[in-house]
Amino acid sequence: MLLVLDDEDYVEDLVKRAFPDEEIVTTRTSKQLLRKLNESSGVKAVIVDQYIERGAYPESEFLSDYPEYEGFLVALEVKKLREDIPVLLLTRFADSSVFMRAFQMGIIPIEFVDKELTARTIREKILRVDPEAIRQLVKEYRKLGWIAESPQSRELIWEIEQRYKDSDEPLLITGEIGVGKSLLARIIHKRSKRANRPLLTFVISAYPKENLYYMLFGVASRSFTGVEGRPGLVEKVGEGTLILDEIGDLSADVQLHLHSLLEERKFKRMQETRERTFKGRVILLTHKNLKKLVRNGLFREDLFSRISGLRLHIPPLRERREDIKALFEFYCPGLEFTSNALDFLVNEYQYPANVRSLRKIAHILMLESKGNVVTLDMAVRAISDYEEDKFTVSVGGYVPEMVFDWMLANGKTFSELKDDIFKIGLKKLGKKWNQQWER
Repeated sequence: MLLVLDDEDYVEDLVKRAFPDEEIVTTRTSKQLLRKLNESSGVKAVIVDQYIERGAYPESEFLSDYPEYEGFLVALEVKKLREDIPVLLLTRFADSSVFMRAFQMGIIPIEFVDKELTARTIREKILRVDPEAIRQLVKEYRKLGWIAESPQSRELIWEIEQRYKDSDEPLLITGEIGVGKSLLARIIHKRSKRANRPLLTFVISAYPKENLYYMLFGVASRSFTGVEGRPGLVEKVGEGTLILDEIGDLSADVQLHLHSLLEERKFKRMQETRERTFKGRVILLTHKNLKKLVRNGLFREDLFSRISGLRLHIPPLRERREDIKALFEFYCPGLEFTSNALDFLVNEYQYPANVRSLRKIAHILMLESKGNVVTLDMAVRAISDYEEDKFTVSVGGYVPEMVFDWMLANGKTFSELKDDIFKIGLKKLGKKWNQQWER
């Protein structure tokens, strides 16, 4: 039930627009609302108009002699009676001093702008503090692999649902290596209005810079040479979502064309004069500081301005430790942890590659645990094994991406990495290996 105080019908109309399927009870006097609040269970929120005219009702039904402040006084009274219920103060005559006071008292003030916008604002404000709505979102995101137990992670999914998922504007997702940028980008697509359209991911740093243009935008056919035209990813994605990973590595010339694509939604294949229309959406990912790249002349300022309108930053795992326990439960199904092991894993280890580190440690624990219980010594050993084996895998040799992650996490230069490799090689294979390396 949503409880409304309204001397007209405009607040009731807005609440009905915001929650068409909810029971809405409208009262006309302050004390009528307070009586209804005391009598009713299941009240989800109270929405009051700031300016309440007396009409034909007796003065005893109101809290003051000032209609312009009556709603605010009622909101204060509701907060005293029921701290757990969100209280919204709605007005067409916004007063900054009243709004500031409302914020200080935990009341949510809303200025009426127009019916559609104000109805959306009412819905967002109520759902944002509705624990059941948040719980449901957390559950849905967990099914897709995103664990949100920390306030920061829950705020992210709320912002995605309310502001980002269905926008046609480009979205920039930033964060350290391994925080889950690619996963979150895929989830945004799955939760969006484009979910039934194509999803393509392009890792910019994995390809030579000279190939980026035609891979993204395609190449025209040439009948005199027999070369067939090929569409690029921008064309292939259609009305779907194109994820551009490592956007900080994009070459300067392609940055110019990407800015034009986002600004005008037009593009040309290589060696072609015909303009084509882009109907999809672009999500851009980076672990780099784009502002610093702009200052150093490595990233176009106009492109940065264009892509930073909608931005999500994923905090490192060490800053959202409430997620760590839930992540181990997710990646180690069936395992139990002693309190000491859990305390060490949750509160002490720094996870240099964030969730990527945690997943690998969880994998080691799954392989080595006995009796389905993880003890402190097992947790320490798993992390030790991970630290020793950061850039190797059991099958297929080394992975360059993991080497780079390890270097970043440990502040290693290429020269220092080379020295480390020499030392390990000498220790394991002797001087002969070193001589072969030098040759």
